[in-house]
Amino acid sequence: MKTAAAPPIAVQAQMRVYAENIRAARQRRRLSAAQLAEKAGVSVRTLHRIESGEPGVAFAHVACVLWAMNLLPSIADPKSDEEGLRMELSRSRKTSSRHRELLRDL
Repeated sequence: MKTAAAPPIAVQAQMRVYAENIRAARQRRRLSAAQLAEKAGVSVRTLHRIESGEPGVAFAHVACVLWAMNLLPSIADPKSDEEGLRMELSRSRKTSSRHRELLRDL
């Protein structure tokens, strides 16, 4: 069986930041690991792996934890994708009402 290569160093660093942010959000809400794990439908061990930034944790489990803290809607929000919006605007030859709206939001 083929094993997955370790993520690039920049990705690993960002995963640690996400892990720290998830732990901080849980603590800010004064939730124990057991409480959040139950609410998210994951095991306490999985939550600890998420909060440690382990790369092998299923994305679905991370999404469940974010959902349990009402943080899921902020992930990959197209309105927050400044680079994608700029690329979309640069491909357009004419400025439509949609593009004018996008420009206002930048």
